[in-house]
Amino acid sequence: MNKVEEQFLTTIKNYNMLDAGDRIGVALSGGADSVGLFWLFYRFRKELKIRLAIVHFNHQVRAMECFRDAYFVKKLAQKMCLPFYYARKDIPQLSSQLKCSIEDIGRKERYNFFKSLLKQNLLDKIALGHTALDQTETILLNLLRGATLKGLKGILPKRNNFIRPILFIDRDKIRKYCQDNGYHFFDDTTNQDTNFVRNKIRLLLIPFLTREFNPNLINTFLRMSKVLQSEDAFWDKLTEEASERVVKSWGENEIIISREKLLKEPYALQRRLFYYLIKKLSLEGDQIITYNSLYRLESLLNLPTGKRVPLGNKIIAKRVYENIYLTRDNSVELFFQLDKELAIPGETEIKEFGLKIVSKLLDYNGESAYSKWIEYFAWDEICPPLSIRTRKKGDRFKPKGIEGSKKIKDLFIDLKIPPEDRDKSLLLVDKKEVLWIVGVRRSRVAIPTPGKQVLKIEVKSYEG
Repeated sequence: MNKVEEQFLTTIKNYNMLDAGDRIGVALSGGADSVGLFWLFYRFRKELKIRLAIVHFNHQVRAMECFRDAYFVKKLAQKMCLPFYYARKDIPQLSSQLKCSIEDIGRKERYNFFKSLLKQNLLDKIALGHTALDQTETILLNLLRGATLKGLKGILPKRNNFIRPILFIDRDKIRKYCQDNGYHFFDDTTNQDTNFVRNKIRLLLIPFLTREFNPNLINTFLRMSKVLQSEDAFWDKLTEEASERVVKSWGENEIIISREKLLKEPYALQRRLFYYLIKKLSLEGDQIITYNSLYRLESLLNLPTGKRVPLGNKIIAKRVYENIYLTRDNSVELFFQLDKELAIPGETEIKEFGLKIVSKLLDYNGESAYSKWIEYFAWDEICPPLSIRTRKKGDRFKPKGIEGSKKIKDLFIDLKIPPEDRDKSLLLVDKKEVLWIVGVRRSRVAIPTPGKQVLKIEVKSYEG
C-alpha cells in the first residue's frame, strides 16, 4: 500500500465518512483528481463494504471536450458494471442569462444535481475529488473576498452527505498515482484559462507565494484549515446557544431578533450570530457570507427604525423599533382583504388566519374571565350584524381609557407594531364602528355591566 492509499483510508477513518453498505456516487469529471478518487474507491470497495456508482455533470463549457469527457466516464461505468447518473446544462448560456460568473452558476447547478440524487434516495453519499491544492485555492479566494473565519477554514472533509477523501493529498501525487497505475484521464483545457479567478490563483498566486514566501505553502494551509475548523465548531456551539437568547421569533422566511438582547452579547459573538441567522434563511446553504454583508447588518443596529439593508443571497434586514427583522425577499405575502360576518351565537371559521371565532350570548355577573383573546360586549349597545375584517384606510377607533378617537394606523405606531403585522391584524366591527382590535386593544364602546346580557367573543386556533 502506497502513501496516497494510506492517506485516503486514514481520512475516511478519521472523519467517519462511510458506513457499511453505503451507496457512494463518485463525482467523476474525467480529470486526474476524480479519476484517482474513483480508482481508490474501486481498489478498496470490498474492505470499505460499499457499493459504487459514477456521477457526471456536463457543464457544456468546452465545446466538444465536455462530450468527450462524458463519453469516457459513461464507458468507464459500463466497463466496470456500475450505475451511471448523468446530467447536462448549458452553463455559459445560463451564466449570461442570470448575469453571474460561469464558476458560480456551474457550481450551483452541479451541486443541485448531486443533491437531487441524494433526495431521490439513489445514493447515500457523494464523493468529491477536492485535493490539498483545492483547499489552498479556496482559502486564498475567500480571503481575497473578505471572508470571516467561516471562509478561512476552507473546505470541510465531510459535510452532510458530501465527502472528500483526498482533501489532504497533493494534486501532483494524485496525478502521479494515476500515471503509475495506468489510469487514463483527460486534462481540462479551461484549467489553464486565467480569466477564471480560481485558475489565476492556482497558476499565478500560489506559485508566487510558494516561491517568494513559503515553499511549504500548501501543507501550511492544510494545518491552518484543520485548526480553524475545530475552533469554528466550538464557536458554532456557542452561537447556537446565544441564538436562543436573542431570537424572538423563528420562521421559514423571517427571523425576528431583539436588538437589546443582541447588544448584550460579546461583539465577536454578535458577528457570529449575524452569520448564523443569515445562513438559516439562505437558500444557498453553502454560500460564503462576506465581511460586507456582516458590516451592513451591524450598521443597521444604530440606524433609525424603518431602515433596511440588503445582505445578499435574497436576504433583507430591517430595523423596526427595538427589533431587527431578517427576511427572505421571496417570502412577501400578498395582502388580501378579509370581511366576514359572524354567526351569533355560533362559530365562524377564518381559515386564512388559522382561526375560528366563537360567540355566545350570556347573562353577565361581572366575574367573567378576560384574556388577550376573549372579550365581552354589552349586547344592547351593539348594532348588528357583526363582522371580523382586516383594516381599511382611514379606520378610526375609540380605545378604552382614552378620550376621543384615534386612527388605527397611529395606534399601531404608538404600540410599535411592525408595518408588516398591521395588515394582518383583525378587527371586530359592528354596523357603526370598530369594537376590538383582536389581541391588541378593545374599544370603550359597549362596556358590559352586571345584570345585562353580553356577547362573549373568543378567538381560538382553527384545526379543521
